Amino acid sequence: DHVGIGRLTSELRELEADMILVGSRGLGGTQAVLGSVSDVIAHYSTTPVLVAPCPMATTAYDSLTTGPVLVGWDGSPGAEIALAAAADLFPARELIVAEVGAQDDPRPPDGLPARASFVGLPLIDRTGYSRAVAEQLDTLADERGAAAVVVGSRGRGALRELVLGSVAKATLHNIRRPVLVAPKPRTLQ
Repeated sequence: DHVGIGRLTSELRELEADMILVGSRGLGGTQAVLGSVSDVIAHYSTTPVLVAPCPMATTAYDSLTTGPVLVGWDGSPGAEIALAAAADLFPARELIVAEVGAQDDPRPPDGLPARASFVGLPLIDRTGYSRAVAEQLDTLADERGAAAVVVGSRGRGALRELVLGSVAKATLHNIRRPVLVAPKPRTLQ
C-alpha cells in the first residue's frame, strides 16, 4: 500500500541508500497491474530505483557484469539527473547517451563524461510516443549489450510533477533488462 511504500522510502532516505533494487514479476501489457510494487516505489522514491525484470533474457543477464549503461536523453532536467546518476552509480562502465527523436543535427549534452558516447536515433513511430521511445532504447540496449537502461523520472509532460514520466513508465514496462529510474533530488522537488 502507499503508506507502506512511503514508510519504506522514508526509511531508505534515513539510511542514505545510493539506490533501491526491486524485482519485477515481468507482467506487461494487459497483465500489468497499475500500482505494482516496483511502479509505486519508482513513482514515490527520492532515491534512484533499479528495477530488475524477472525473468530476464539470457543475453540481458550475460550483459550485467560487463555491459555499458544506456542513458535516455532528451535535454530535460530529468535527463541531466539520469546522466549524473548513471555516472555516479556505475563509475567503471561505459555510458551510451541516447536521444530518441533527435533532430537533423543531434548534439550531445554539455560536459559529457570521457567514458560516454552519444547516439541520436530517429523516432520510428509517433503514434505512441512514450512506447516508441522505450522500444528504440530497448533495441539499442540489445544491440550494444547494455547492462542497464537509465531514465529520469520526470518527463516534459504537463503532469510531470504529479506522475512518473510517461517515457520512464513505458521504459519500465517495455525494456527487457534492468531499468534505473533517477528521480529529482528531494531538494529540487
